[in-house]
Amino acid sequence: MICGARSDDAANCGWLAYRRLRIVDLSVSEEKLVAAPVRKKKLTLKQLLAKVNENNLHAEVDSGPSVGREVW
Repeated sequence: MICGARSDDAANCGWLAYRRLRIVDLSVSEEKLVAAPVRKKKLTLKQLLAKVNENNLHAEVDSGPSVGREVW
């Protein structure tokens, strides 16, 4: 199914509203609008930990007493 920008085409594209929203890169190629998905760069643990500092490090969290066989 091809969805256009005209109002009479919008009724045929209702199924698009049920899809998960994604960020796309919009460009024009050969007089056509092209929407390409933007893929998030996967970060390594080392890259994530490099962002931790004293300003964004939280204090210890008390989760209450043991409820099973865990040892604190």
